[in-house]
This record gives sequence, structure tokens and C-alpha cells, in this order.
Amino acid sequence: MKSVKVVTEAEYALRIEACMACPALQSGSTCQYCGCLVHLKAKVRASKCPFPYEPKWPTIVALETRLPKQT
Repeated sequence: MKSVKVVTEAEYALRIEACMACPALQSGSTCQYCGCLVHLKAKVRASKCPFPYEPKWPTIVALETRLPKQT
């Protein structure tokens, strides 16, 4: 079985926050654009937000300013 890389809990929380506020969220769990269950898709590191023209998930640069510093 292939191992899947996942995001940190802090990055996951930011992604889910964006999904929950997105107008393309259907039934509180499914993305209108890709049909994925957002709680699963947001956990996978390689996943991208499919919202057209303006992805809703924070970019890596934006994340660096919002996530707590690791020591």
C-alpha cells in the first residue's frame, strides 16, 4: 500500500476553515468542483483547491505567516 503524505494539523485547520466558508461547498462535506469530500481532500498534502481562478486554500507563503513557528 502506498503511503500518503498529509499536512500538519494547523494547515489542515486552515484548509477546512476555507472550505467551510466556500460557496461551492455542498451539504457541508462535498466540493462542487471536484466532487471530493473536503475533510479527506484537505488532509492530503498534494491536494489543491479546485475553485476556479481563485483557489481558497492559503498558499505556502500565506501559511508561513499564519502558522506558529516551529522550534
